[in-house]
Amino acid sequence: MLLMSKQMGKTTKEVGMRSPGRLYKLRNHELLKLLMECTGTGSKVTVRGLAQAAGCSHGKIGNLLDGVSPYVPQAIAEGISDCIGVDLLVLFTPTGRSVPAPAAELAALAVSA
Repeated sequence: MLLMSKQMGKTTKEVGMRSPGRLYKLRNHELLKLLMECTGTGSKVTVRGLAQAAGCSHGKIGNLLDGVSPYVPQAIAEGISDCIGVDLLVLFTPTGRSVPAPAAELAALAVSA
């Protein structure tokens, strides 16, 4: 699926922007908090440490933990899961037909990409 840019109705490919790809929805922010206390290695990970490992801002991790914004691109979802030491689908659900991503999240990702 191609997102529309603000530049004269052109697609992201036509204006040289990167598509955000598939979004993943955090299943449960309380589960993420719990797993951050004891990762797969047995150690604790901080918000900033998780953000650095996942390749995103610490604000994004904070929004996930607070339940404010449960959607992230696939690369960030994979980074979080890898850092915590669980399979991707333990923490996240891929968006698609059964779990639609809200248009506001898609628009925000298109602008930040």
